[in-house]
Amino acid sequence: GGFSNSATAVITVANGAQLVLNRTSNAWDNSNISFANVRNLGQIQLNGGSFTLWANGSADNTKFLENYGVISGQGTFSGTVTNFGSITATNGTLTLNSAARFGQGGTLNVENGGTLLITNASASSSVSFTNGGAINMHGGTLLAGVITSTNTIQGYGTIAGGGVANSGTLLANATN
Repeated sequence: GGFSNSATAVITVANGAQLVLNRTSNAWDNSNISFANVRNLGQIQLNGGSFTLWANGSADNTKFLENYGVISGQGTFSGTVTNFGSITATNGTLTLNSAARFGQGGTLNVENGGTLLITNASASSSVSFTNGGAINMHGGTLLAGVITSTNTIQGYGTIAGGGVANSGTLLANATN
C-alpha cells in the first residue's frame, strides 16, 4: 500500500521532533506503480523537526515522495523528492537530503532569512537538478549542485554551489 497526505491535511513536525515513515522494501518497490511512492497533496510543515523515509527499519533517502502540495518551513526532509507543488524555505534552513536526485517541476520559494539546501548528506555533496518549474528568490539562499534551468528563476538572493546553466528566463531584481 501507499501513503497519501490528502489535499486538506496538514502534517506538522515540531522543533526537535522526528516523523518516520517506515515501509518494507517490498511496499516501496513493488506496490501498484500508481501508489508505490508516498504522496503529499496537502501540507508538510517542518518547524525545526525532521521527516525521514525508512525501509525495513532503517533510514533510506533513495525512497521517493511525490509532492503535489506544500513542503515548508525549516528542518530536514530525508528522502528523494519529485516536486510538482511548492517547497518554501523560511525562518532558517530547509534541507532536502536526497540520494543524488531531485525532480523540480513545481515552485521553489526561498524567503528572506531562509536557506534551501538540496544535498546528498551520505555522499557529502550537493545535488544537481533541472528546474522545469519556477524558482522564486525572495532574499534567501539556495544551495545545490548545478541547476540546469529550462524555465524561470526570478527575484533576489544568493544561489550557490554548482552554478546555473540557464536556457530559460532569469530575472534578477534588486529587491522583490
